[in-house]
Amino acid sequence: MQERDLRQRFTRRLAMGVFSVAAIGAALLGVLHRTEAHPHPLSLLMPWVLFGLASGALLATWLLRTRTRLVVYLFIIAMIGLLALSAIVFLPLANSPDGPRLTEVFPPALPGLISMNLIAIAFLPPRLALRLGALSWLVVGLPVMIHLLLHPAELATARGQEMMLLIGPTMAPILGLIPYQQEVARRLTDLRRNELLARTLADRDPLTDLYNRRAFENLLIDRLAEARSGMQLILFDIDHFKRINDSHGHGVGGQVLVAVAARAASALSRGDHLARWGGEEFAVLARIPLDQPLALAERIRATIADSPFDSVGKVSASFGVTAVHASDTPQAAFERADQALYRAKESGRDRVVLA
Repeated sequence: MQERDLRQRFTRRLAMGVFSVAAIGAALLGVLHRTEAHPHPLSLLMPWVLFGLASGALLATWLLRTRTRLVVYLFIIAMIGLLALSAIVFLPLANSPDGPRLTEVFPPALPGLISMNLIAIAFLPPRLALRLGALSWLVVGLPVMIHLLLHPAELATARGQEMMLLIGPTMAPILGLIPYQQEVARRLTDLRRNELLARTLADRDPLTDLYNRRAFENLLIDRLAEARSGMQLILFDIDHFKRINDSHGHGVGGQVLVAVAARAASALSRGDHLARWGGEEFAVLARIPLDQPLALAERIRATIADSPFDSVGKVSASFGVTAVHASDTPQAAFERADQALYRAKESGRDRVVLA
């Protein structure tokens, strides 16, 4: 959760920076167009439309803290529409009998086409970025390229060569980055999945699939670091487990451990934690019932002892219980619970003792 929040904050701040730069650039472009001798009305209008889009996207990103990618997506769609409008207006104008050259009147929209695709690569999933990139090239880049190829005199000019360079050799590797980005994202996902699996395996007992001792100790340390109170630590040990192994074999003994773990887990409430402490010993970290501090341990004890187990008959366990306070150390809490467990065994087993 914390990692996701950090990623969302980073994405949001990056998007706000991009939209701020886009708004400033659009405003400067609008001012520069006003210095032209005979600017086309659309050339005067488009920069300020872009300024409004970028400013609106900046505000939306600030207000909608968790919807940054949606804002970026809508901004890119609006940009494609704005660029397509340039092609729709200026290409027929340049193809008219007495019209001006496209290289003379077409606004500097092609760098915006490249910038828009870089934004899509940075913020959107690779497949969606590729689709938007292809769409923008089809509605803007391809028509301009066809016009230049059909008008060699315009292509021979410096502006025509620059436009062709932006549409082809520059745009192609940018779109080629998207499959590479997709592969990198896939590999990172696999690495995170493998890391999570390795961490899970490291924290689990392979026989019972409960927390192991190391994971349980870390859990208790975390709870104490959070200064949590109102907790109890329960240690319990299967009575005469060596006798079960000697009489029925270690395979049956393993089955008993799994069955005891399942019965103990069924007696717990949500938020309680059960671990295999080692051998035939288990540990529980749970909330303390306000009026009955031994109620949970008694419930686990009864769940284990009341019904016979297959192949071995009745199995019982002894319990040591202690309250855990925020001022405790893990070692002190475990020592108290272990002493209570020892007294439970000394006093006849199959019982619960409070430290």
